[in-house]
Amino acid sequence: EDGAWKRYWVPYCKAMGISEVRSNMESHSGRDFEGFMLESAYMAGFLTYVMGRMQPRKGWTTPPKPTSGLKVCGHIRRIHLKRYHLPHFVPLTAAVQACDGMCKKYIQDNGADAFYPHRKEPLTNEIIGAIFDLFNNCAKVGRRTISRYHPAWASLEAMFHVHAQTGMRKAETSLPPGAKWDRSRISFANIRWQIGNKVYASLTPEQLRNLTANDYCLLMPPPSKADPLGLHWGACTIYLRFSATDKICAARALAHLELVRAVPIDKRLDTPLFVDFEGGPVRQGVVTDLFKKMLILALRSLGIDEALASRYSMHSWRIYLACALLEAGASHATILAMLRWRSEDALKLYARMNDSKYADWLSKASQAEISNIRTTTIADHMADVGAVGGIHAAAFTDSWLRLAAQSTDVAAHKDNLPVHDESQFMANLHATSRDLWQLAEKEDAL
Repeated sequence: EDGAWKRYWVPYCKAMGISEVRSNMESHSGRDFEGFMLESAYMAGFLTYVMGRMQPRKGWTTPPKPTSGLKVCGHIRRIHLKRYHLPHFVPLTAAVQACDGMCKKYIQDNGADAFYPHRKEPLTNEIIGAIFDLFNNCAKVGRRTISRYHPAWASLEAMFHVHAQTGMRKAETSLPPGAKWDRSRISFANIRWQIGNKVYASLTPEQLRNLTANDYCLLMPPPSKADPLGLHWGACTIYLRFSATDKICAARALAHLELVRAVPIDKRLDTPLFVDFEGGPVRQGVVTDLFKKMLILALRSLGIDEALASRYSMHSWRIYLACALLEAGASHATILAMLRWRSEDALKLYARMNDSKYADWLSKASQAEISNIRTTTIADHMADVGAVGGIHAAAFTDSWLRLAAQSTDVAAHKDNLPVHDESQFMANLHATSRDLWQLAEKEDAL
């Protein structure tokens, strides 16, 4: 929102000769009809201004989508309503109508393929296994050689297992650029251990070495962008069952990390759970770099073209978990709950889920066979089953998978698919205007 304000809104207002804060409530509420129409026209004009200046993302060959510009309009509207505490701001009706025409022109100029969502793909069981084999084989990554007993490598291995079984976002386990570590970040205090019916804040080395399949690591999720104060998910424990044999087992990796780090109980709150090679909290840039290097090595070991590494990112762990849970038979509400999307129905479901049931779903997910499911190249799927059938099949089978690929919150009823998203937008091109109106209503609700 700050970026949208500074990059687009401020220069737009300057060019139009209007004030940045649109605070005339008579106009925004509609009591002044001419003022209302003028403010609506300003938002429609702002969309065209944004689209004339928005640059395509790195590696993209098509221009930015008009729907991306519409989201920028939504940012400006939210800033006025939330940051400036204004009771009214014109709806995005005029901007939506402008976006409707832009979308049709966009498809005419760039083809329908250009509207397909560009998402990262899920990691597969095969790729995940190859990545973890690099740790077991002490492979050389760049100029460094893996040592599972080095705190940084033990941290990275545990982080990958945690991402695979919790679907955490990168910002939840590593520091964003410029951020400072504090007690709101994930630390050893986020971990508890359950042996039998007893819960421990920490375990002795002997206890860690003798964990069984009846024991759990209890992980409390840190605040995230979807829950910045930890009010929704902070008290919802993630139950990670220990296994000595499962390929993916966050509890086993965290137990190993506990042995390597040996953090005293009185220091756990102030000790980052994952550290870098200098002993400080690991940053996103370091994690991304190591992940890419290890991914290329893993693909190479599997005989897969390493150029395909660009299709994956750290977010692919999260998408993998959503795919695995779906393949294992988890309901949509269960998936929303276990990946911690803020939905009232999912939250109620999560609150009733006991430790064994939660761990059972993770065990089933780890056994589910995930092939290279496409979340981006829907056109390949359409080529196999026909244009019309392909669009609708892709929109249906890909709907919940894309929930994991999205970086924003999802509010959905457990018995219904989402009302508006990009794939459904493509599956209903004949109803473009209706879908854009729904997007505008969603922005109003925010």
